[in-house]
Amino acid sequence: MVIHPIEGSDIQIFFSNLEKDEAWEKIREKKYSKIIAHYLLSYLHDDVYFIQNVAQVLAPGGMFSVNHYGEAVKEYDFWEKCLTEAGLDISFALKKRQERRQADAEFEALLSENFDSVEKIALPGPLVFDSTDALFDRVQMKYPEGGKYLEDNRDAIEKYFETVLLKDGSVTVDMDSTFYHCYKREG
Repeated sequence: MVIHPIEGSDIQIFFSNLEKDEAWEKIREKKYSKIIAHYLLSYLHDDVYFIQNVAQVLAPGGMFSVNHYGEAVKEYDFWEKCLTEAGLDISFALKKRQERRQADAEFEALLSENFDSVEKIALPGPLVFDSTDALFDRVQMKYPEGGKYLEDNRDAIEKYFETVLLKDGSVTVDMDSTFYHCYKREG
């Protein structure tokens, strides 16, 4: 986590266990104008504890920037279309999308409870695939709960990838990374 204290221009980087009160006791010694915690939440067990502590040390007028996996609408649209066109049952994919949508809504609610305003930013991060193996690995990664079903239908999926997606060369999968800029009102 990178934090910028309001008293000076020094940037501080903390390498402490942010799930322990001892780390936050030291951090609470100051207020901070900027706190950046990109790609950190996946390593924490308690997002609520972390967000509440960040909100306590953010100075009035300060900004907290954090990313979250969010719903990943574009990428899930892509995989659902592929699996449907390959003739598969996509109920596991629809369930996963609903879980991601719920997690996204809960995360946004958590941020809104702790900050005066929250701005959601989607940054494009397209991925390019040039092999059926790479595409299959990605779809398995996106749907681990559908792993056995996907493996059982691997031939149909790979045939679709090869004959439809890769017939003219590589394929680009549009996806977004979701970042949030959270603000505290001045005074």
